[in-house]
Parts: sequence; structure tokens; C-alpha cells
Amino acid sequence: MFCPNCGNEIKDGDLFCGECGFKIDGNNAGTESAQINKQKSIAPVVCSVVVVIAIIGGLAFYFGNKSKSDINVAMRQSVDYNHQNNNNTIEDNSYYIEETSTIQYSNQDNISANATNELTSQIIYANVVSDYGSNTTIDMMDTVRFGNYIQGNNYQPIEWIVLKKDSVNGKAFLLSKYILDCKKYNEVRSNVYWSTSTIRQWLNSYFYDSAFNDSEKNMIMDTLVFTNQNSLYGTGGDSSRDKVFLLSIEECFEYFGYGSLNGHYYNIGNIIATRGTEYAKSINNGTLKVDGGGFSPYWLRSTGVETYDAADVKEDGNVDAEGYFVERDIIGVRPAIWINY
Repeated sequence: MFCPNCGNEIKDGDLFCGECGFKIDGNNAGTESAQINKQKSIAPVVCSVVVVIAIIGGLAFYFGNKSKSDINVAMRQSVDYNHQNNNNTIEDNSYYIEETSTIQYSNQDNISANATNELTSQIIYANVVSDYGSNTTIDMMDTVRFGNYIQGNNYQPIEWIVLKKDSVNGKAFLLSKYILDCKKYNEVRSNVYWSTSTIRQWLNSYFYDSAFNDSEKNMIMDTLVFTNQNSLYGTGGDSSRDKVFLLSIEECFEYFGYGSLNGHYYNIGNIIATRGTEYAKSINNGTLKVDGGGFSPYWLRSTGVETYDAADVKEDGNVDAEGYFVERDIIGVRPAIWINY
């Protein structure tokens, strides 16, 4: 069976093409046997004419129906994310503030979302009803499924941990359960902050467009993100408005507990440690650092010892305030989002 979008061979039962991510169903998948039977029933000359017409018609249908989001994703794949082209402001129409939290937002009418993606037609809550209605509850540290991203050879639902919930306004703060990708914090070594980093740009463009459909995007809040100065080294400190972002050092303490300081490490422990997906471990020719237990480090948005370093969480769950050079490609990406539910 072959993908009708790119022609890549796919296995029976696959829901998505492993090459281009195109959704496969029984009506659009092609087989070699069907092509052969069709050819045998038509004279060679007539068959050639039909094939030419089919190709022309198929190209016209493909380009006539290709969605704007598909085109945007393809364009973003070819973009060279370098620091000279960064835009410090991601355009949106909202501004969220809550005085008591470093992750800030304002009251907003709940968004009613009916996801159209078959794999995530609803948010699936662990041990909770799969429903958007008033009977749905979210408990702290529950695991939920929301959006899809490549995790093996195809797109699969993303699992998230609920770090905080606002039951009054129906909002929740989610952190991906696993490392989903392996990226540089910034493409080149330079003095960089979260707001000017290429990883922020990538999260709020390519990842955001790839992982969420339109209904899911309507549920993701625009968040005013404050990043404090590194308390050990006095570096960094800025703010930005983001759909998707990374945890800061302070948020690690807030949601996982304060760790005792040992040198430049805060010893929080394995509650904050995690593993990478098979895709995250395979990308960039397998550069993601993996320890003997299968755990990997992941970036925090906080600046490290210098402004060309970024803090991270180590394989053992220790928060490294000193961090790595921003251009290192051995550190994973563990996104965070606020959603309306």
C-alpha cells in the first residue's frame, strides 16, 4: 500500500504515512495489485492516455486542495532559524496576567473546542471521563493526551502531565511527559535570552503547527512568560508571550519541590527526570544524550552561567543552573502549555 500524498510505501493498518505524516484511510490508500489489474484491462495505448490524464488531474487536485497550514509547515521546514532572524514578539491578540504566578494569564471566556482529529477528538484523562463537559475533572499530576507528534515512525498522541489546574476558570498547565525532540537552544553560540532563542521560535512555529489541529490551537492559551535572572549567576531575565515554552529553574522548584544546592546543581531527584521518545533519540543521527537507565537531559528556558549557556535538567533529575553551551545538540525538548478545557 502506498501513501497517496508522497508515494511512500506504508503498512496495512497504519493511520499516518511515516514519511510525510499524511493521514491514511481505506478510501485514499493505493495498492500495486489494483494498479496492475487496471492496466491489464485496458489496451496499452489507452492506458498511457489515462495515466497522463490521471497524473494531471491528481496534481491539480493536490495543489488545489492543499491547506494553508500544510504549506506553512513545509515552508517552515526549510527556514534557517538563526539568531539574526529572530522576532522577539510572537503576534497574538491576548495578554494574560495572574498576579500570584510566574506563569501569568487573565480571566478569559472558556473556549468550546470539538477537536476534529480522530486520534484526539477529545482530551483523554487518566481515570477521568473523556469529555469537555462540566463533569470532567483534572487532578494534579494526571496524565492527559492532547495533540499529536512523531514519536516513533508516525504521529501519536502526546501525553502531558498536569502541573497545575484552575478549576474556577477551567484552565490547566501541562508539561509533556516525555522529551519529544532534540534541538539546539540556539543555532549558534551567542549572547541569547529565551525571548531571542531559536528554540522558542521553533516551538511556537513548526512544533505548534505540526502537533495541534485548529480546534486544539483554540484551546492553547497565549501566555505571558516571565523568566527570572539566574539566582546563582545573575544572568538572563526577560519576558515573552508564547503558546509553547519550556520550564524555568523556578518552575522546577514550584511544581516538583525545591532541591538542595550542591555546587551548581539543585538536587530535586527522579520525579522531574524523564526519557526521550524513539523519535527524539533518533533525530540528528541519535545525538540525544541517554544514560544507562534510558533517561536524558532537557533544556530549561533559564539562562546558565553565561548568556551563551542555558540551564537544563540532568538525566538524574538534578537542575543544572550552570547549563550547556546553547548550540549543543545533545539536549532534549520537553514543551509546556496552558490550555482551556
